[in-house]
Amino acid sequence: MTSILALLLNAVLVIAVPPLDLTTPLLRTSFVFSHNAASGYITIPPTSDSQWFRLAFAKTQEGSFYDQLVDGAKALDLRVKYEDGELIFKHGEYVDIVEVNWEVSGRC
Repeated sequence: MTSILALLLNAVLVIAVPPLDLTTPLLRTSFVFSHNAASGYITIPPTSDSQWFRLAFAKTQEGSFYDQLVDGAKALDLRVKYEDGELIFKHGEYVDIVEVNWEVSGRC
C-alpha cells in the first residue's frame, strides 16, 4: 500500500511541478501574479452609493497583500504614486487606495 501511495504522490508531483528550464525566456515563463494587489483593500459601498459601480469594478483582489501571498501569488502588481509625502496605491486613473494595512496578519 505504501508503494502505491508513493507512486501516486510522485505522479502528482511530476504533473504539478514541471522541471526548471533555465533556458526559457522570461517572456515565456508563467507564474501566479496578483493584478492590482492593493485593490484587495477597497471597500465596496452599498449599491445605493454613487461610487458603487466604479469601486465594484476596480476591485480585482480579495484580502491583504499577506493574504494574497499566502493564497499562492508569487508577485504583487503594486501601482504606486508618491503624492504629498505619502504612498498612494492606484487602480486606474480614478481610484486611489490610501488605506492599506501593513500588518502581517491574515487568515492563517
